[in-house]
Amino acid sequence: LSLQGTSPSTHGSSPSICCGIFWGVVSIFASALVAILFVVAYFMMSEQHREVAVKIHKILGVTNEDLIGEMMDSVLWMIDGAVACICLFLILEDAFLLYELNCEVQYLNSEAYLSLLEALEVDNRYIKDAIILEAAEQEERDRAAMQHRKEALTPVTPVTPLTPSTPLTPLTSTTPMRTAPTPEMEEGSL
Repeated sequence: LSLQGTSPSTHGSSPSICCGIFWGVVSIFASALVAILFVVAYFMMSEQHREVAVKIHKILGVTNEDLIGEMMDSVLWMIDGAVACICLFLILEDAFLLYELNCEVQYLNSEAYLSLLEALEVDNRYIKDAIILEAAEQEERDRAAMQHRKEALTPVTPVTPLTPSTPLTPLTSTTPMRTAPTPEMEEGSL
C-alpha cells in the first residue's frame, strides 16, 4: 500500500467518486445487454409462437407430440436464457460490489495508516520528552552523588575556639629601661 504523494483530503473523496462513476457506467451497459437479450428472446419466442399457433389452428385442437415438444423446447430455451441473463447480471453486480468494497477497504487502510503515522509521531515526541527528562534527572542524581562523595572524602576537623592554657600577662621587664642622658647627668659624670 503506497501512500506517497497522497493527502487525506483528496484521497478520501476520489475512490468513492471513481467507484460511483464506474458502477453507473457498468450498470447501464449491463442493463442494456439484458434488455437486448430479452428483446431478442421475445422476438424469437413470438415467431415460434406464431408457428405454433398456425399448427394448432391446422390441427384444430388435436394434440401433436412434435408440437408439444417444440413448445416445451422453446419455453425451456426462454427460461434458460432468462436464468442465464439474471445470473450474469447478478455476477456483474457482485463484481462491482466487490470492487466498491475493495475501494472502501483501501480507503480505510490508508486512513488507518495515516492515523498510525500520526500516533507514532505523537508517541515519538512523548518518548523524546521522556528521554530528555530522564537524562536530566539522571544528571541531577549523578551530580548529587558526586557532591556526596566529595563531602565524604574530605575530613572534617572540628573548629575549637582559641583558649590559651596560661593567661596572657603584659610584658614587664625587670631591668629598668635606659633613658637618654640629660645634660645634668652629663655634667655630674664629669
